[in-house]
Amino acid sequence: MGFEIPVTSSTRTCRNLVNIPGMGPNPWRDWLPFGCVIVASALAWTVITLTVPIDQQDIPLNDDWAYSRGAIYFAHGEGIHYGKWAAMPLLGQWLWALPFVRAFGGNHVVLRTSVIVLSWFGLWGLFDLLRQGGIRASLAALATMTLALCPLFFLLQGTFMSDVPALSFSLLALALYGRAIGSGGLAYLAFAFLVACLAVTTRQNTCAMALVAVIWLWSSPSLRSRPVWQAAVLLPLALGIGTHFWLRHRPDALIVDPMWVGWATLLAYPFRVLMYVGLAGLPLAALCRARLSGASRLACLLVVTLWAAFYYWHDGVSPLGGLFPYGQNLITVEGAFTRAFYLDQYRSVVLTLPIRYGLSAAAILGAAHLLGSFAAWLRSGCNWHPLVVFGMLVFALLLVSMPFDRYWIFLIPGGMALMCQGEERPLGRMAAGALLLAYGAACVALMHDWLTWQGARWELGRWAVRQGIAANAIEGGIEWDGDHTDRAKPSETIIPAPARFFSVPALDSWFPVTGKYGLSSTPHVGARILETRPYALWLSPGRHAMYLLSPPGEGDQIKSAPPTR
Repeated sequence: MGFEIPVTSSTRTCRNLVNIPGMGPNPWRDWLPFGCVIVASALAWTVITLTVPIDQQDIPLNDDWAYSRGAIYFAHGEGIHYGKWAAMPLLGQWLWALPFVRAFGGNHVVLRTSVIVLSWFGLWGLFDLLRQGGIRASLAALATMTLALCPLFFLLQGTFMSDVPALSFSLLALALYGRAIGSGGLAYLAFAFLVACLAVTTRQNTCAMALVAVIWLWSSPSLRSRPVWQAAVLLPLALGIGTHFWLRHRPDALIVDPMWVGWATLLAYPFRVLMYVGLAGLPLAALCRARLSGASRLACLLVVTLWAAFYYWHDGVSPLGGLFPYGQNLITVEGAFTRAFYLDQYRSVVLTLPIRYGLSAAAILGAAHLLGSFAAWLRSGCNWHPLVVFGMLVFALLLVSMPFDRYWIFLIPGGMALMCQGEERPLGRMAAGALLLAYGAACVALMHDWLTWQGARWELGRWAVRQGIAANAIEGGIEWDGDHTDRAKPSETIIPAPARFFSVPALDSWFPVTGKYGLSSTPHVGARILETRPYALWLSPGRHAMYLLSPPGEGDQIKSAPPTR
C-alpha cells in the first residue's frame, strides 16, 4: 500500500484519475466517508458553541492576543504588526482570515472559526493523500478522524495560533501537488502553488512541505524538466526561506534562534514523539496489525516498554515524573494549557495518577504499533510516502527547538500514514470506534473547560476595568497581560518583580504590568478578595471560582458588585 511514483502517460493518467477521490465513476463512495469526518468535527464544535456562552468564547487563548491583533490590523489595511511576540511570519494565515474579519468582524470567535474551517481543508488533504497512496476510503477516513479528534489538534483548532493553519496548508498543498503530478493537470498545480505559498508565509517549518514537493516532482521524469513545474515547486521553497530572513530583520518580530536543548532532552525527543504520535494513533493500532511477524511485534512492544521504564525511573528530563504527559504547554495534568503563566497556585488535577498510568500504558501500545509500522516500511524498501518524508523533515527541525507538545502535531499525519498499513484485527473496528468516541469526548471536555475558566478570568477582569481599575494594573496571566500592554514599545516603567505585590515569574520581564491587582483561581495568603466569579468544569466537578485580589487595604474604591452568577 505504499505510494507509487506516478508516471504521467496517457494510459496512466486515466488510471490515476479513477483512483483520485472525487474523480472516478463513483465519487460519492469516497466523499461520504470523509463527510463523516467533517460531521464529527462540526458536531464537537457545535457542543462547545452551545455550552459555553459566546462572550466567554470571545477571549484569546495562549498566544492569540498577539496573532489575532495582528490579523485584525492586517484585515483593516493597517499593515503588518507583530507586537514583538510573533516568531512566525503568519502572513498566509492572516490572508486566509481576512475575508472572515471583513465579513463578520474582528473578534476571537470569528478568527477561531476561520481556523476551524481551514482545518477541514487540511483534513481533506490528509484524507486525499492517504487515498492517493492506495488506502481504501473507509480506512483513510478513520485515520483522518483520528487526527481530527486528537486532543492536541482539537485544542489548537480553538486558537488562532499558527500550528493548525500551517499544518492544514501543508497537507492541502501536498494533496494538490499529488493530484497535479498524478494527472499532469496544470489547474491542480496552480492551486498547489498558491496554497504552498500560504503555508510557507505562515510558519517556517512548512518549508519541509515545499522540499517534499521538490522531491516528488523530481521523481516524475516526464514532468521534472518542464520550467512551469519546476517553478511551481521551487518558488514556494525560495519564498519560505526569503520570508524567514525578511522576518528576522523586522524590529517588531520576536527573533528565536535555533537552540541547543541539551543531550538529555535531545535524546528524549524520539521517545516523546513516539509516545505522543502513538497515543494519537491508538485507534489505528486497535484496528490494524503491523506487517511484521508476531515475534517482531512483541520485540517492538518490549523496546518501547523498556524505553518508557527508563524514563520512569530516570525522570530528570521529564517535568512530570516519567508518566504521560511527557511534555508541557498544551496538555497538562490540570487539563488544557500550562499553569506556569498565571497567578494560580494550583488548579484541579484532571489527569490523576491512575489516569496517567493508564494513558502511559495506552501510549506504549500505540508507540509499539507505530515503531512496528515504521520497521515494516523500512523493510519494504521505504516506498515513497510524502507524509512520512514530511514528518521526518519536520522532526529534524524540532531537534533545535523548545520541547512544546503542540509542535508535534506536524508529525501525526506521517504516523497515521504508517499506522493504517497492515491487516485488520478481529473486532478492530469496534475497538477503534470506541476509542474515537472517547477521544472526541475528551476533546470537547478539555476545550469546554479551557474556555470556561479562562472566560471567568476575563469576565472578572473586564468587570474590574469597568470599576475604574487600570487594565495594566492587573496581573491576569499571559493573555490578559499581553492584550493590555504594548510590547512593541518596551517600557522603562516595568515594575521589578520584588516591587510587585502580584507577580508571575515567567512573565516578569515580558509585560509592563504593575501587579497591584491580580486574577487567580486560588486565594493568596495576605491578599484581599475584592470579587469572585464562580464557574463549573466538566472534567473536575465541584465548586470553582476566579478571584480578583488586591493587597490588604487596597480596592476600597471598588463599587459594590452585583450578585455573582
